[in-house]
Amino acid sequence: MFDACKRKKQPQLVRAQLLEATAQIVAERGPGGLTLDRVARRAGVSKGGLIHHFPSKQALIEGLFAAIVQSFENTLAALIAQDDDPRGRFTRAYVAAVLAPCAGTIECRLMDACALALTGDPALHGAWQTWMRDQMARHGEDPDNVLGCILRYAADGIWLEARTHPVGFPLKDRRAVVERLVSLSYTM
Repeated sequence: MFDACKRKKQPQLVRAQLLEATAQIVAERGPGGLTLDRVARRAGVSKGGLIHHFPSKQALIEGLFAAIVQSFENTLAALIAQDDDPRGRFTRAYVAAVLAPCAGTIECRLMDACALALTGDPALHGAWQTWMRDQMARHGEDPDNVLGCILRYAADGIWLEARTHPVGFPLKDRRAVVERLVSLSYTM
């Protein structure tokens, strides 16, 4: 009878709650505002439960990074699967994924948190660069193609501008720039 009252363990759900709480805190307070206590409270999990899944603050940040990269990779794969032209396909998918409207969604908050974490963590930055090179190689795109680099950097800049000055770039102008970036990717 006592066992029937026990809560069933759902480690994947708890892990997801912890990562969501981590993303929220990093997005609100920056990486410096992230503490194990804050994450545990926000997720509604004991500190011991948090430590079971993520033994340190760095493990939380790395777990968040891995979840975001996996989500981004899934988005890229879906976009790439819809594109019949292999030339510039990865860059087109990257531009579309980075600049997809996402205001207020969990994906947007996670991406914001990841970007904040990347700025101050050389290991995560290196992991991102390795992942990018691996993805480009996997999809047959030359990582040293100058036009591809320009297009991806432009997408990153537009994304950053939208996050730091959300009313600074009119939506119609943003769409025109994105369309131009995509059209240029066919000439790579």
